[in-house]
Amino acid sequence: SMVIRDENGQAIEKARVSISWKSGLEPSKELETDRRGALVLEGLARGPIRIEVEHPDFSSGEANWILREPGKEIELALTLSRGGTVEV
Repeated sequence: SMVIRDENGQAIEKARVSISWKSGLEPSKELETDRRGALVLEGLARGPIRIEVEHPDFSSGEANWILREPGKEIELALTLSRGGTVEV
């Protein structure tokens, strides 16, 4: 799972999360966080990905991640600040 929070630790509901593979071989995925700021990342292909996060109340942010074990739950927490950065 992944959790999107603001700099005060509050969950960001309805953040749009776009996941794309750097290889370009897999189609991008578009997901949205729930009321807890969480989303589940299951069934994704192995390899380096780019994560982009958008929400109307925040500037866009992005992060890079490497999926090493496809099919397993991913524990990843991201913080989106009003300045538009994502911290991993």
